[in-house]
Amino acid sequence: VVARFGTSADLVLREQVARALFNKGVALRKLDRIEEALGVYDEVVARFGPSVDLVLRERVAKALVGKGVSLGNLGRFEEALGVYDEVVARFGPSADLVLREQVAKALGASAWTFYLLGDNVHYLARTESALSRSPDDDGLLANRAFALYLLGRPDAEVMAAYAAAWNATRDRGRWHQIAVEDLQKHHERHPGAAPIPDDVIAAVADRPA
Repeated sequence: VVARFGTSADLVLREQVARALFNKGVALRKLDRIEEALGVYDEVVARFGPSVDLVLRERVAKALVGKGVSLGNLGRFEEALGVYDEVVARFGPSADLVLREQVAKALGASAWTFYLLGDNVHYLARTESALSRSPDDDGLLANRAFALYLLGRPDAEVMAAYAAAWNATRDRGRWHQIAVEDLQKHHERHPGAAPIPDDVIAAVADRPA
């Protein structure tokens, strides 16, 4: 598709090229060919970044989010934060639902990046910014509860936040993934930090009311 139609000025063909390139980047990232994926995402942005066409703008936003995630996979956290900030700056004012979703993803991903960097104040702030755009996202709600816990907020506030997250999913497998695993893996991700106490993990795992 890219080889045959990459130089076309036809809008429909340009949209197909953008889609093909984005999908290639996703496939490369899934294969752990991260550096190659970064190159493809950059190509999407370089080719279509100036476009005012909504479909192309959506592809650019998705490519930038993919680039940020890829940089995070490589441990290049500061660069990832810069890319997420670019998504918010470029597309934050948009009323388009797809672009709003990508902005929320960028904010949520930047929040998690701050967590990995040990900055729990910004972890909470970015999570709440993401929730302002996607208030029913169960993963964001669970991250908000986790951030509150890490910041030493009162137990009642933390468990109420976890209850809100549980009410947004009510799926045991999903709950373990978005809430329990993060508590269990905290010490692995932050070796200098104390492990989360077993009773806290048990309370969260037991579907907070």
